[in-house]
Amino acid sequence: MPYLVNLVNLLTVGLDWPIIGALKILLNKYPMKIAVIQTGGKQYQVCEGQTIQIETIPELTEGAVNFDQVLLVGEDDGTDVKVGAPTVAGATVTGTIMEAGRTRKVRVLKYKPKTRENTVHGHRQNYLKVKIESIKG
Repeated sequence: MPYLVNLVNLLTVGLDWPIIGALKILLNKYPMKIAVIQTGGKQYQVCEGQTIQIETIPELTEGAVNFDQVLLVGEDDGTDVKVGAPTVAGATVTGTIMEAGRTRKVRVLKYKPKTRENTVHGHRQNYLKVKIESIKG
């Protein structure tokens, strides 16, 4: 939701203030569901329609994915917030896998100055791009 408000601020340069105010009221009138999920040892704040890049889940390469480790569910305006201990019971976030790929190569250089010895290692991390479809809970 904050990125939508920033987008409205960028798009409304040069417009009258009543129009800008009306757009902001419309955005706040229909709050979006947000959630904090945990996958791959990391936590992600997501909202419906957002695309996130997560670590690869070995058994999944395409189709739908369900995240059941939901740590927080609520509206983006701060109402109806449920915090889990450690997870919210019955809450799920569903998404669709858009793409499976690998990140850019990261090069690691080790250098020993007195012997002028150097070794170069490369690493590419696998990832999944997931579009969040729905948040229930």
